[in-house]
Amino acid sequence: MAKFNLGALLITNEQNLVYFAGTEPPFCYSRPYLLIIPRDSDPILVVHRIAKEQQERISWVSDIRLHEELQTPVKLVSEIFHELHIDQDKIGTELGKDQRLFISYNDFESIRKSIPQSEFVDASDIILNMRAIKSEAEAQAHRVACKITTAAHESVGSLLKQGMTARELGSLLQRKLAEEGGYSPFVYVRNGKDMLPPMGASLFPTRNPNATLREGLLLVDMGVCWQGYWSDFSRHYWIGPVPKVAYEINQAEADAVNAGVEAVKPGNPIGDVYRASMNALKEHRIDMSGKMGRIGHGLGLSPCEKPDVLPTTEEIQRGMVFTLEPWIASEFGWFAIEQDMLVTPSGCEVLSLAPTDLINV
Repeated sequence: MAKFNLGALLITNEQNLVYFAGTEPPFCYSRPYLLIIPRDSDPILVVHRIAKEQQERISWVSDIRLHEELQTPVKLVSEIFHELHIDQDKIGTELGKDQRLFISYNDFESIRKSIPQSEFVDASDIILNMRAIKSEAEAQAHRVACKITTAAHESVGSLLKQGMTARELGSLLQRKLAEEGGYSPFVYVRNGKDMLPPMGASLFPTRNPNATLREGLLLVDMGVCWQGYWSDFSRHYWIGPVPKVAYEINQAEADAVNAGVEAVKPGNPIGDVYRASMNALKEHRIDMSGKMGRIGHGLGLSPCEKPDVLPTTEEIQRGMVFTLEPWIASEFGWFAIEQDMLVTPSGCEVLSLAPTDLINV
């Protein structure tokens, strides 16, 4: 904060509250939590009285202030800024990339107007750079989330039955993820040429999730949260006889992913990972450069966060966790092996341990 001449941070977003204060859900718009982190004194957590016992039990913030309003306690927050003598300072908050305020714009404006001599500025770089570097405890949470997801991927063959729909398979996999101990699981099931582009946001992004799964490529992308931290990786399956060319495309995809994994070194630019994957695809006479945007993303308290795997000079740092997923568009549909990785002192630890072969089911 001193580097950016900030007097404090104002934290409202639920993921940032978990990170900076150790709070736990449920978070509620009508009873929002707010955390004030002064540069030169201890943080203050503001919660509704109904959450008092829970937060005193789990949060490492010792100064917890209570309110009884069913809205943002603007007056209390303003009083705290005055009490801490930071009511004339720059205040960093969640205004930029990948950040969202958990309070309404009107409530934020009311806080801002209550301390008119303060200037509220974007602190997303500070927040995201801190969250991007994982402690060993955070890394272990990612390992467990990936172990749960690996078990679900390994169950696809036994769960899939003749005549099953994408919706039915996805529901069974969600149940498997939950039974293994995961929280808030997501499952994407994509079947053959009928697959929508990979940006589909629905649970089953096929044109008709109730249609019977047909012979051909089956792409399953899954993730789960464990103690706040996410996994996210996809694998390929094939229903019916597998043509030779499908194995060849899967091998090209695996080679591209492995080349990217080998390029992960702390201190190197993340663009090296991007270029290694693209060059491996070109060796198979497949050119996807410029056609897919990023080919990976950070993991943490969000399933998508810093860093993005792009041809940039951003430095890879020890403790980062991110995915690698170069896509191949083919006559059979989209191929996308995705790996989750933890950056180590000498390279990376692959956390997503499900087989990357094209599995005939």
